Amino acid sequence: MQGFIGTGLATLLTLSPGVDLLHQGAVTYLNHAGSSWFWGPDQAEPQAQATVQQYLDRLKAAGIDPAEQGLWFQANWRVLAQHQGDRPLSAASLTKVATSLAALETWDPNHQFITEIWADGPIAQGTLQGNLIVRGGGDPMFVWEEAIALGNALQRLGINRVTGDLVIEGRFEMNFLPDPEDPNPPGPALGGTLLRQGINGAAWSPLLTRVHGAMPPDTPKPQVVIAGTVRPALDALPSASPNQLPTATATPGTTTPVAGRRLLIRHRSLPLLSLLKQMNLYSNNFMAETLARQMGGGVKVAQQLRSLTGLSETELRSLNGSGLGQGNAFSPRAITAIGIALERRLQGLGIPEGVAALLPMAGRDRGTIARRKMPAGSAVKTGSLFNVSALSGFLPTRDRGLVWFSIQNRSTKVNSLRAEQDKLLTALQTQWGGPPQPVVIPPPIEPLLGDPSRNELIQPSLIH
Repeated sequence: MQGFIGTGLATLLTLSPGVDLLHQGAVTYLNHAGSSWFWGPDQAEPQAQATVQQYLDRLKAAGIDPAEQGLWFQANWRVLAQHQGDRPLSAASLTKVATSLAALETWDPNHQFITEIWADGPIAQGTLQGNLIVRGGGDPMFVWEEAIALGNALQRLGINRVTGDLVIEGRFEMNFLPDPEDPNPPGPALGGTLLRQGINGAAWSPLLTRVHGAMPPDTPKPQVVIAGTVRPALDALPSASPNQLPTATATPGTTTPVAGRRLLIRHRSLPLLSLLKQMNLYSNNFMAETLARQMGGGVKVAQQLRSLTGLSETELRSLNGSGLGQGNAFSPRAITAIGIALERRLQGLGIPEGVAALLPMAGRDRGTIARRKMPAGSAVKTGSLFNVSALSGFLPTRDRGLVWFSIQNRSTKVNSLRAEQDKLLTALQTQWGGPPQPVVIPPPIEPLLGDPSRNELIQPSLIH
């Protein structure tokens, strides 16, 4: 077999011609013991199953109940080893793999979420005599760098001061706030308050100064002063709401005209693919919840995934998009099927790296796997709650190609669980052989936050 990263993961995911996972259902094949694509759990590889049993024995010796654990290992359509593979268990942030698949079924991988900046008064001698209006568009990663770039864009339009208010229309949120776990989240003005600070260098905190210092050296320090207050719109327009379900026919960048206003700036988020990578790399709950909300919520996402994969509600139940709480339950084989479906979706979209474009890769990325000791080249998603540790993705091997897996553990001894997960993957890769040498792992590509090219300036006729 040839190298697995440089030549594209599809060379290792040797699914048989004519088998369409998305439209025929992964579990249809997983359950069909008579199919040439599947060997049932009782016919799993004895050596691999023995390795899994040794892993469970180590957990038991450490006081961790094997009855609370679930595992599934699969290559092509063959189940190599499993333990309670069809039992629904908490998957914690493995839920974000499901959210990623649903997002790529909802939007194009290059989709960008639009935040619009409007004015309702004339602009003269550097002053907007009226309100500055922010129409939120569901950007899940509008951070300090984006605010700095937006402030500079306003000044390029000749706006240094706003006599009126900063008005927030729809949902506009910044810096991953409010925290989805906050029982008493702040009001809708929080995003506007942060934006007001970000566009005015005179109001910066030491943190904001450091953020600006890490941006390209020629990035100006904006000085846009809002004289009024930050407040929500009195009559938010339906067209401004990011909660409406997106459609495949929606045209990015289309704008609904509003009487008495002029559009100043159309701000585009990072592309969806980059957003999903950051969400999974750092297991960002806010980003996952923001995306899921725009797709109708976790329950709707779960319905969509059951339709895509053929999984039953028994094995795939999701109440949110992030995996927070104990309400989401996926069987290990369900999570594995979703991972394979995500791979096939990405390959079908012309993204040769497949899930490695979205998930942290050992030996390349840091994020939630910074201190992990799993085999290099493994692309995985971690999941953690106070009593859950989960890991899912693929393990590259010589003899079995890409081995897709899900390990879902339940115990408060999460550090021990993580160490044992890494040991198990290492043992299985030793058993099946490492990937062909040399393994080429491309360096991580960090997104350019605060890229001024993502701010489209609309020259309004009211500028004098």
